[in-house]
Amino acid sequence: MAPVRSAVVIPFVDKAFTDDGEPTDAATTLGLRIALEDLAWWAGALKAARDQGELVPGKARARMAATVRS
Repeated sequence: MAPVRSAVVIPFVDKAFTDDGEPTDAATTLGLRIALEDLAWWAGALKAARDQGELVPGKARARMAATVRS
C-alpha cells in the first residue's frame, strides 16, 4: 500500500472559492475530488483491516520475539 499520495495545492486560496464555497476553477475541483477519492479508499482499507482484529503494537511483538529467541 502507498500513502495518501495526493496533495491539494490551492494557490491564492482567497480567490479559489466562491462565496458559496464552490471552487472557481477546474484544477481545484479535480484536485479536491482526487484527494477525497484517495481518502475514501484508505478509509475502506482501514475499516477492512480493523474488522480483522487489532494489530498488536510493535513493542509487544518485539518483546515476544525476543522471548522466543532466548
